[in-house]
Amino acid sequence: MGKQTISFEIDESDMAELTEWARSSERPTAELLDEALQRYLRYTRTYHAAIEEGLDDIRRGRVLTTEQVFAGLEERRRAKRAAAE
Repeated sequence: MGKQTISFEIDESDMAELTEWARSSERPTAELLDEALQRYLRYTRTYHAAIEEGLDDIRRGRVLTTEQVFAGLEERRRAKRAAAE
């Protein structure tokens, strides 16, 4: 896949931090920005997939009431305490 050049504004303080980060890691700022963007995009894809999974659960009726959630948590707490004794 090819590369494209973009231009954007950045706060002076952020640029100073990025420049220091690049200097201390001995890496070009473009490489650091590319890595940060890739991580952000990966996180965003994962986040949106989790939301879609939750919405699908709701559509299919795979949901719990608040009371069921609390009861399950209490059951886990009791089991954990019993195992610790």
